[in-house]
Formats: sequence, C-alpha cells, structure tokens
Amino acid sequence: MPTTLIFASFFLALLGLSLQRKHLLSLLLTLESMALTLYVTTALWALNSTSLPIMVAPLIILTFSACEAGMGLSLMIATARTHNTDQLKALNLLKC
Repeated sequence: MPTTLIFASFFLALLGLSLQRKHLLSLLLTLESMALTLYVTTALWALNSTSLPIMVAPLIILTFSACEAGMGLSLMIATARTHNTDQLKALNLLKC
C-alpha cells in the first residue's frame, strides 16, 4: 500500500510538471516534490537492505535535490532581476 502511494505521488508530480508551463516557481515546486518522492522511495528501500551503497543512496539523492533547488532558485532570481518576470517564456530570452 505505501509503495502504491509513493508511485502515485511521483506520477502526480510528473503530471504537474508537464502541465505547469507558465511560472518557474511552480515548476520548481513540482521538481522538488518529485525529488522528495525519490528520496522517500530510496530511504524505504535502504531500510529493507543491508548493503552499504544502498544505504548511502538517500543522502546522495538529498544532496542532488538541494543542489537542484539552489540552482533553480538562482536562475529564477536572475530571470526576475533581468526581465522583471518569473514566466518560463522569459527563459528563451537569456542568451550568452
């Protein structure tokens, strides 16, 4: 039963990711919910395992999730400062 709920929450976050195409902040929130469900899944998997590499996997996913959140928020702040909006259409205007 908990496995079904975890997969349902992941696919709901994936559906939200595909439907939220207007604001960058809502896109980042759905990405964070996907990362949270992956963290919960690997944490439950590590509880049932005795292998050391599997026990480290939740920490690795949590680290990547924090890095992803930091980079996403910095991109949103840079976009909001330069274009005065957090719309995803403004990301096409960022050119090197």
